Amino acid sequence: EYTAGSLSTPKCLVDSKFMKVSLHEVKLPGSDSVINDWLWVDYHDRVNVLSQTTTNEFLVFEQTKYALEGRSSLAIVGGIVEPKEDPKETARREVDEELHQNCKDFIFLGRYRTDVNRGVGWLNSFLAVGCETHEHDKIASASDEAGQVGAADSETQVVKRISLK
Repeated sequence: EYTAGSLSTPKCLVDSKFMKVSLHEVKLPGSDSVINDWLWVDYHDRVNVLSQTTTNEFLVFEQTKYALEGRSSLAIVGGIVEPKEDPKETARREVDEELHQNCKDFIFLGRYRTDVNRGVGWLNSFLAVGCETHEHDKIASASDEAGQVGAADSETQVVKRISLK
């Protein structure tokens, strides 16, 4: 929970396995302005990975998700960094699980706050290169993932190949 700049102890509004939302009273840097109802969201660190195949195609998902309000979207692979897991290993695991790809290298592109004003966790971005399809050893069942924060979505995802040519 981030508290630097807070003028008082933050008030917890929501505390679940998915996130924590707190109400802060903050003084803005370089100003006398005080905001009494500043919302702060603590969320799990995540990864996003753009996967490039050995044939120089990029793999993305065409997807529908709850928050897209009935629209479809293109998205790269993403997932939650599990406790004590290195973000690079998370990137490798997510590409394996979601795309069934082994990749030669994962190039770290940076670590970013997803919302610098509200927190919302950190995003670790990677470019996976030299990716090739493999047989996936285990198909997870719903019972395997029950209660996990990073469990599979029930919305649709279809892998698309995109070329820059």
